[in-house]
This record gives sequence, structure tokens and C-alpha cells, in this order.
Amino acid sequence: MVTNASPGNLVGRILAYASRPLTEFNKYEALEMLETLQNKATVAKHDKTTYYQLVYQTAKEKVETSKSQFKSLVMHL
Repeated sequence: MVTNASPGNLVGRILAYASRPLTEFNKYEALEMLETLQNKATVAKHDKTTYYQLVYQTAKEKVETSKSQFKSLVMHL
């Protein structure tokens, strides 16, 4: 389950999810995973907490872009 994963494991899961074919990618699921990552990092006081918060906020602002653009954004962040 994603909610029980460490921030490091969540990053791997997010990248694996974003690597799926475009037809299997849902930008709202990816955004939810990024939100979970930022929350877990905050609770764990992870050294990349600020970065993960910025990634989530950026993705949240761009969620209305096309699915392919959003997927590319997630992969690059």
C-alpha cells in the first residue's frame, strides 16, 4: 500500500507509475501519489521535504495540462 511506504519508496513507485503507457496513466492518481509523498516526507522530516512540497505544488498547478504533458512533467520532477 502506498500510504505505508517511505518517501524513498514512494519516489520509486511514482516513477514506475509514470513509466506506464499513456493509456494506463491517470494524472489525478499521479497527483495523489505526489501529495502522499509530500505528506510522508513532512511527517518523517525527510531531508527533501521542501523539494517534494514544491514538486507537488507544481504538479497541482499543471494538472489541467494534457495527460502526456503532465506525465512528462512528473517524470522530470
